[in-house]
Amino acid sequence: MSQSNNDIIKTLEGMDQEAKDYKKRLLELCWWMRGGISYTEMLELAVSDVAVLSDIIKSNLETTKKTGVNFI
Repeated sequence: MSQSNNDIIKTLEGMDQEAKDYKKRLLELCWWMRGGISYTEMLELAVSDVAVLSDIIKSNLETTKKTGVNFI
């Protein structure tokens, strides 16, 4: 199977955007962790672990909104 140059460029651009989006997600999680984990440590986590961490933060935010208790 061969791809045209345009298809290859589009694929690479899509991969580049996914990498940028993932880096942003990791940096946002580092911010929420308030120094509890460094960016370097975050990069070493499995993608599934990053997803679990995101879910925990989201759940805590929802609980905070419902209860009015400070999250920070």
